[in-house]
Amino acid sequence: MENAMTSFFSVRFLPKVFAIAAFAFFTVAAANAQCDTDAEAALYNKFLEKFKGSADEQKAASQIGKDYVAKFGTCPSDNEKKITDYIQKWLAKYEAALIDYNCANAADKTPAQAFDLCQPLVAKDPENLRPWLLMTLAGAKNGRTADPKLNENALKAAKRSLDLIADGKTVDNWIFSKQKDDAVGAINYYAGIFALESSPADAAKYFLAAARSPGSYSKEPAVYDALARGIYNSDYKAAATEYNSKCTATSAASECDALYAKAGQVLDRVIDAYARAVALSKDPTAVSATRSNLTELYKLRHNNTDAGLDKLIADVLTKPIP
Repeated sequence: MENAMTSFFSVRFLPKVFAIAAFAFFTVAAANAQCDTDAEAALYNKFLEKFKGSADEQKAASQIGKDYVAKFGTCPSDNEKKITDYIQKWLAKYEAALIDYNCANAADKTPAQAFDLCQPLVAKDPENLRPWLLMTLAGAKNGRTADPKLNENALKAAKRSLDLIADGKTVDNWIFSKQKDDAVGAINYYAGIFALESSPADAAKYFLAAARSPGSYSKEPAVYDALARGIYNSDYKAAATEYNSKCTATSAASECDALYAKAGQVLDRVIDAYARAVALSKDPTAVSATRSNLTELYKLRHNNTDAGLDKLIADVLTKPIP
């Protein structure tokens, strides 16, 4: 009986054991058959021919590299493993460089698309200053647009750039300039441009930051022209509206005097900004509209006379910005 039982189990389970062993053997054999050294060498040489070439050649090398890894990535020899490892590392660097290139290229050439194409860089590292600078540049190149979403995205990028810089983040390429100070001035200026329609008060703060920055933007006439408009459309209009609504023939003289003085002080800041724009301008034709606005507001503040205006323009750059 014992011999009979032993024979039963041997015969009963032999096919299953054989099937498993045969499958394992087939897998190894298939892998070895796939690892054709001639085919590997031919594909690897194609990769080597293109991976240091032009953008189109590198794109082709990327696909060749992926094909090599898919076909020969599991080949067992040390040399095959080294080649696979090398190609995989190159692919990782290429993909990272491609994401950066797409973001930078869009910011320069198709700025409306940059806000989407730069998102992979942001997703990879939200603390990376570079994509936010590039999206700010895209907003600057796109200009003031009727699309509020684009302005919103551009303002978000500028604000995030300024926050990261304040936190000590830095970059090798400041995008707007070689110098950090110039870049900060530019970012504040464009943040003001992006915010001018939606929030003149915020825009004025950004323009003032640009004007007070230590870089070259503190000497740009456009910054002061924009600052004047920002203050006029926010603080001055609010102060003038408050005075006109509260002060009538029966209003308390002391309250109205205070409101009038408040509006006058704000208007003086507008006049100061316009005067700086005129003083810094090298092009009389370009500054004509600014000069016209300055003259109108100066006369409003000085009993309809422009006496003293030329002296104000001559001296204004020697005084601190109010």
